[in-house]
Amino acid sequence: MKQKIALVLIGAIILCFAGFNNKFPLLTNDTGVYIDSGFSRNVPFDRPVLYGLFIAHTSWGNSLWLVIFSQALILSLVLFYCFRYFSSSINGTLFFLPCLFFIAFFMSASVTASTVSAAVFSNIASLCMMLLLFAKNVSKRDLAIITIVFVLSLGMDIMNLITTFLVLVLYTLRCLWTKKEQMQDPIKTNPKQLLITGALLLSACALVSLIHFFLGAGLGIVRENKISMLPRLLNSMYAINKERYSRVSGNTLIGLCKWYEDEVREYYLSRQFQGWLSLNYLNYCKVISAILCLGLNLLLLLRKTFYRQRNLFFYIFIALIIQILTGALVYGRNNNIPGHLIWMLPIPLFIYLSEAPFISKWNKIGTNKIS
Repeated sequence: MKQKIALVLIGAIILCFAGFNNKFPLLTNDTGVYIDSGFSRNVPFDRPVLYGLFIAHTSWGNSLWLVIFSQALILSLVLFYCFRYFSSSINGTLFFLPCLFFIAFFMSASVTASTVSAAVFSNIASLCMMLLLFAKNVSKRDLAIITIVFVLSLGMDIMNLITTFLVLVLYTLRCLWTKKEQMQDPIKTNPKQLLITGALLLSACALVSLIHFFLGAGLGIVRENKISMLPRLLNSMYAINKERYSRVSGNTLIGLCKWYEDEVREYYLSRQFQGWLSLNYLNYCKVISAILCLGLNLLLLLRKTFYRQRNLFFYIFIALIIQILTGALVYGRNNNIPGHLIWMLPIPLFIYLSEAPFISKWNKIGTNKIS
C-alpha cells in the first residue's frame, strides 16, 4: 500500500514539472473567471461554477500551487488505476512511471496538469469513463473513488457532459447491434456498466444544477442557455466568440486583480505572459510522439498483437475526436483543445508493453536466477 501511494505521489510531482519550470502555475484567459467565480460564488454565464469552487477549496485561499498539485494528484491516481485494472501482468504498475515520464516530458500532460484550467478534468473524465466501461473486478474502495472523481470531473465543464453523453450513445448502440457471441474481447463493456455510467452522467447534471440553484443562478447546467451548441451552428462563429471573450476578459481582469496583489506574484505571472515560457520544443515533440504512438498502435492492431488493448485504443481515439469536435462547437475554438487531449494516445501502448511477451520472459528469467 505504501509503495502504491508513493508511486501516485511521485506521478503527481512529475505531472507538475511544467509549473516548476515556469516557477508558477500556468494560466489561461479563463483562469481569472474561475478564480473570481470560486471566491465570489458568482456563476459564470457560459460554464459551470464547479471548477471555480475547486480552486477556492484546494488553494485554501493562499496558493495556486495547491490547485495544480491537487489536480495532478487526481490525474496520477486515475492513471495508476488504468495500469492496475487493464494490465494482466502482476508487474503492470511498474510501467506507470515510465508512461508518466513519456506523456509529461515528450507530450503535453504536464502542461495540462500544471495549468489552472478545467481542461485537465476532460482527461480525467475520459479515463474514469474508460475504467467504468471496461475495468473488471474493481474493488469497492477503488470503484467509489473512481465514481466520485468521475461525477466531479463531468461537472467541471459542459463539454465533458456532452462528450460523455455522445460516447455513451455510441457504445450503447454498439452493444445493442453486436451479438453477444461476437463480443469476445478480453476488455469489453456490458449493458450493466453502460447503465451505471449513464446514471452517473445524470447525477453529474443534477449536482451542477443544484449547485447553481443554491448559488442563485437558477436550475440549469449553465447560467445562460443561449450559450449552447445549436446557436453556434446557426449563427456566426466570429460574432459569438467576440461577444464571449469580451465578457470573459472583463471577469478575468477582475479575478486576477483580486488574487495577485503583491509584487512577487505579479512578477511570476509576467514570466509567462511576456513569453518567457517557451513551448516550441514541446509542440514538435507532441506532434512527433502522437504520430509515432498512432502508427505503433495501428501496426500492433494489424499484426493482431494488440488484441487485449484494442478496445482501449479505440475508446481513447473516439473520445479524443468527439472532445475536439464538441469543444469547437461549444466554445468556438479548436486550436488548444487537441494539445490537452492528445497525450492520452500512448496509454494503451504502455499497458500493452507491461504485459508484452518479452517482459514476461524477462521476469521469468529474473525469478529463476533469484530462486
